[in-house]
Amino acid sequence: MAHDLNIPAIADGQADSQWQTSNDGDAALGNALADIYTVDFSAGNVTLTSVQFRSAMTFVPSGLSATRALTVPAVKRALFFVHNTDASDSITVTRGATTVSVPAGRLGTFYTDGTANGLVGSVATTGVSGDVVGPASATDGAFAQYDGATGKLLKDGMSKATAAQVRSATTDKVLTSDLIESASALVTLTDGANISLDWDAGINRALTIGGNRTLDNPTNGQPGTWRTIIITQDGTGTRTLVYGNQYKFPGGTEPVLTTAAASVDVLNILCVTTSNFYVFVANDMKV
Repeated sequence: MAHDLNIPAIADGQADSQWQTSNDGDAALGNALADIYTVDFSAGNVTLTSVQFRSAMTFVPSGLSATRALTVPAVKRALFFVHNTDASDSITVTRGATTVSVPAGRLGTFYTDGTANGLVGSVATTGVSGDVVGPASATDGAFAQYDGATGKLLKDGMSKATAAQVRSATTDKVLTSDLIESASALVTLTDGANISLDWDAGINRALTIGGNRTLDNPTNGQPGTWRTIIITQDGTGTRTLVYGNQYKFPGGTEPVLTTAAASVDVLNILCVTTSNFYVFVANDMKV
């Protein structure tokens, strides 16, 4: 197969002085396979001569102050590179009507068959620095994930849950190990004649009871989950607690709180259904 490095072939009958040395051929091959040629763009666009194009494998710019065209000649090259080492301006590699832009900091890999428009190229990013590009509407703190259609494009994924979102079982949130403890931190219930228990607002609750109270039926119950309420009598004591009709007790009897001032009782409540809650009581906890 014919090459296109323009190395003269030795013909039969030629004398010793009529052809180049093997060193010349070796140098031409070595340059075409491994040398780097610096293209001076300080005067504008550049058209490489055949000699220049054959003389190197990789072409790098100097004097690049704006986007410039680098036109390659009608010479076959199965492989050559344009490494745009400039920090800001692009190089447009051109053969006839075919153009491939190599942006600043990128490496272009090319093939040309020497015909009028016979140029094929691809551009790669050099190095591993720079921003990761994701969806235009990226959400702060979200975990990127691949789209299900192509498996190639990054899109917004789930974000890390907050402690409140863990308590409320918010959908499409990522649970990290630190949240297992922070979501379990005590959340104070508001004391009043009727005490509201929002299942989503806390896992472990604390209540200082300042009068005779009613614990209303829970809202937002999540079957299969537990809630704990630590009830402390105020400095007066003798406070009582009655329960909404959705609470169920061992033996069907509502538990009685320890009435001494500052005494502590613990309610453990299991949500069986959203309208059925089992209550287990540990009385007079000593602290």
